[in-house]
Amino acid sequence: MFKNLKLGVKIGGGFLVVLILTAIVGYVGWSGMRDVTDRVSKVDRVNELVKMMLEAREANKGYIINKNPAELEAAGSAIRRITNQAQQLKMEFREIANKNQMDEVVDAVKLYEQKMDRWVELDAEGDAAIKKWGQIGWDFNNLSESLLNDVIAVEKKRALAANNLRSYDSWASLEGGVHKEVIENFLLLRVVALYYVWKPSAENWESFQAQVDRLLKGIETVVSGTDVNGRFRDGMGKIEKGIVEYRAAGEKLHEVFQAQNKALDDAVIAAVAARDVCQNAMAYQKDLMEGQIDTANNLIVSGAFAAIIIGVLTAILITFVITRAVRKGIDFALKVADGDLTADLAIDQKDEIGQLADALKSLRDKLRSIVADVKSASDYVAAGSEQLSQGATEQASAAEEASSAMEEMAANIRQNADNARQTDQIASKSAEDARDGGAAVAEGNRVVVHGKPFAFPPDTEARLASFADLVVTAISSAEAHRELT
Repeated sequence: MFKNLKLGVKIGGGFLVVLILTAIVGYVGWSGMRDVTDRVSKVDRVNELVKMMLEAREANKGYIINKNPAELEAAGSAIRRITNQAQQLKMEFREIANKNQMDEVVDAVKLYEQKMDRWVELDAEGDAAIKKWGQIGWDFNNLSESLLNDVIAVEKKRALAANNLRSYDSWASLEGGVHKEVIENFLLLRVVALYYVWKPSAENWESFQAQVDRLLKGIETVVSGTDVNGRFRDGMGKIEKGIVEYRAAGEKLHEVFQAQNKALDDAVIAAVAARDVCQNAMAYQKDLMEGQIDTANNLIVSGAFAAIIIGVLTAILITFVITRAVRKGIDFALKVADGDLTADLAIDQKDEIGQLADALKSLRDKLRSIVADVKSASDYVAAGSEQLSQGATEQASAAEEASSAMEEMAANIRQNADNARQTDQIASKSAEDARDGGAAVAEGNRVVVHGKPFAFPPDTEARLASFADLVVTAISSAEAHRELT
C-alpha cells in the first residue's frame, strides 16, 4: 500500500505528519502559556483583594483613632471594590472551587462590614455613656458645692453665731468627711473612668468598679452615724444617686466596649478569613499553574520526541523505498548501457519510480527490436557491399584507362597551346607588317623615281587592309583557343 503511493504523497505525508505533531506541540505550549498567563493575572487580582482588605482595615483603624468620617467612607469604598472584583472574578474563574472561594470572600467582607458598622453604632452608644458621665460630673460638682455652701457653711455659721461649738465641730467634721470621702473619691473615680476609656482593659474596669464602691462607701460613712438635717441628707442622697447613675453609665460603656471589642474581633476574624480565602485561592491557582506547566512541559517533550521519532522513521522509510528502487534502476541502466539487453528490472510499484522502471524496461525492449533490425539490415549491407566491391574493381580499371587517355589529351592540349602562342606571335607580326605595308603604299604613290612618280597598283592598299583584318581575326581565334586550353 505505502510503496504504491505517489512520491509527493509519501514525502508530503511524512512532512505533514511531522508538521502536525509540531503544530500540536506548539499549540500545547501556547495553550499552556495562555492558561498560565490567565491564572497569573487572576492571582494578581486576587492579591489586589487582599490589598484592598488591608486598605479597608487601615481606614477603619484611622476612624477608630481619629473619628474622621472620611476614613469611614474610604473603608466603605474599599469594601465595595472588593465585592465588585470578587464577583467579577467569580464569573471569570472556570473552577467551581475558585467560584466558591469568591463567594466566601464576598460573605467574609460583608460580615466584616456589618461588624464594623456595629462597632460604629456601639461607638455612638459609648459616646452617649461618656456624655452621661460628663453630665453626672457637672451635677456632682453642683450638688457638692450646694451641699458645702448652702448647707454645711450655713449650719457652721449658725452654730458659730449661737456659740454652739459642738454643733460647729460636727458640721466641720462633716465638711471634712464630704471632702475626703466624697469629693476626693469622685475626682479619683473620674480619673479612673478616663483611664478606662483610654484603655478599656479588665484591670482598669475593676479599678473603676472598686473606686465606685469606695465612693459609695464613703457617702455611706459620711451619712451614717450623724444626726443632721434633712437638707444634708437630701443633698447626699442626690450625690449617691448620681454616683449610681455614674456607675450605670460606666457599665453601659463597659458593655459597649465589650460589644465593640467583640465586633472588632469578629471583623478582624472576617477580614482574616477573607485574606485566608484569597491566599487559598492564590495557592490553588498556583498549584493549577504548576500542574499546567508540568503537563505542558511533558506534552511538549513527549510531542517533540514523538515528532523526532516519527520524522526519523518516515525519513528512513521513504529513503529506503525510494533509494532501493533507484539503485535497482541504476544497475539495470548500467547493464543495458554495457549491452546486456537480457537484464531484468524487478520493481513492482505504482508510483513514479514504478513508472520509471516500466519506461526503462520498455526502452530495453525497443533496443532489442532495434538491434534485431540492425542485424537484419547488416546482412543486406554485407551482400550489397560484395557487389559494390566488384563494380569498384571494374570502375578502377576503366578509371586507369581514362587516366591514360586524359594524359595524352593534356599533352596534345599543351602542344596546341604552344602552337597557338607561336601562331599568335606570327599573326601579330604579320598584322604589323601589313599595316606598315599599307602605309608604305599610301606613301609610295607620292614617291618620285628617276624624275617620275612611282605608283602601286590601285588595289594594293585594299588588299593589304584585307590581309591585316585576316591576321587580326586569326589572332583573336588563337587567343580564344588558348583560353579554352
